Order: sequence, then C-alpha cells, then structure tokens
Amino acid sequence: MNDKNNLEKPLKLRPDTLKGFSYVWSAKVNHTRTYAESDEPISDEDTGIHCGVCGSDKLILIYKDYYGDLTGSSGEWEYKCLECNKYTVLEKND
Repeated sequence: MNDKNNLEKPLKLRPDTLKGFSYVWSAKVNHTRTYAESDEPISDEDTGIHCGVCGSDKLILIYKDYYGDLTGSSGEWEYKCLECNKYTVLEKND
C-alpha cells in the first residue's frame, strides 16, 4: 500500500486515550500535523501521554499553546508518535 492510500484512511482514536483526564479535555488523531510547523521536539520531558492511534508511549511534544486567566484555561498539545508516525492532539477548554 502506498502512502497516498494510507493517508486517505481515517484514523480511529483509541478509547483509552483520555483515561484519567477530566471532561474538559478532548483528543483527535491525524496523519499530518495540525498545529506544529515541524516535527522537531519542543521539549525533552517525558510526555506521560500515549499515542491515540497505536497506544505507544514513545511520543515527542511538537507543539504547545497554553493560556489561562482567572476564568479558566485552554490549550493545545500536539504529539508525534515515534512508533507509528501519527499525530495526537490534546485540547483543553474550561
């Protein structure tokens, strides 16, 4: 199967991706980056997150935009999986 056909297949989010997260979080998975301009890691910290596609814990954080004030906080975190090369985006809105 070539890459073009692989990109056309929709990805299914693993049901345990947000296990332990509160209701203000959402997640999605993609074949391509959503927010990041490159696949370069922006942090070398352990992410503590698992891939939303394959479940691997071998992820790198490639984008983070977090903002908060007295009324709440919001943000987006984008991870690239080093096992399946897919992207998992976590979003927080409260």
